[in-house]
Amino acid sequence: MRDQEIVGLMEAYSSIYSQSEDCDIVSEARAMSHSVDIFDVILEHLVAEGFADTEEAAVVIMANMSEEWRQSIVEQNVITRTGTSTNAAGEKIKWTHNYDKSTGRSTVTDKYGTRDSTPVKRAQGPRLTRLD
Repeated sequence: MRDQEIVGLMEAYSSIYSQSEDCDIVSEARAMSHSVDIFDVILEHLVAEGFADTEEAAVVIMANMSEEWRQSIVEQNVITRTGTSTNAAGEKIKWTHNYDKSTGRSTVTDKYGTRDSTPVKRAQGPRLTRLD
């Protein structure tokens, strides 16, 4: 499917379900997903920087760390950009792009949700050699 077709489908879905009770469930799911990402960023940071030898030890440290330290780790590892795009219907849509330096994962969040935007590494096929 092309990008324009996907955007059109997302807009149609949004127009039908925008006032639905399901919106609260989606918001909660997004928040939970974001929390898991932050948890992983902090856990990986503590192990990678030598604060903890194991993931279990990192979890113990996380349970006792200050909010300031937690926030500084997240800020060190995540680059955030925001902007506005215009869709085919002329509607302006605000978006946020997050890049996690520790995992190499990239996500985009807009009114349609959060999507993984990490570039896919394409496998190279076998090289053809000419046999003469």
